[in-house]
Amino acid sequence: MITGAVHDHIRRPRGGHGLRRELREELGLDLEVGDLLVTAWVTRPEGSHVFYVFDGPVLDAERQRAIRPQESEIGEIRFCRPEDIAPSMIPPFALAIWNRALAAREEKRAAYLELAL
Repeated sequence: MITGAVHDHIRRPRGGHGLRRELREELGLDLEVGDLLVTAWVTRPEGSHVFYVFDGPVLDAERQRAIRPQESEIGEIRFCRPEDIAPSMIPPFALAIWNRALAAREEKRAAYLELAL
């Protein structure tokens, strides 16, 4: 599982603690957060955001069934191996982040991106 979060200016990220809290709130699961893979500063017409992408655990069938999505935040959940995810399944603005996260995971080295879209 590769997980990510967008933090607003009120919540300060601390070593994945913010993401772990978000996973509890939005999925109903308390999951260990792995290494930071990507920090991405993304500027789009609607504003600029910082995205943090962390490595996460593989969820077994029991944990998948335990997910309780927060409907106001989660529109869809899919379980796929990274190699089975087509570019069309990723929002266009996030494709470079996704590709860099996969490379960072393989290289075991975090990356920083600045994207203007």
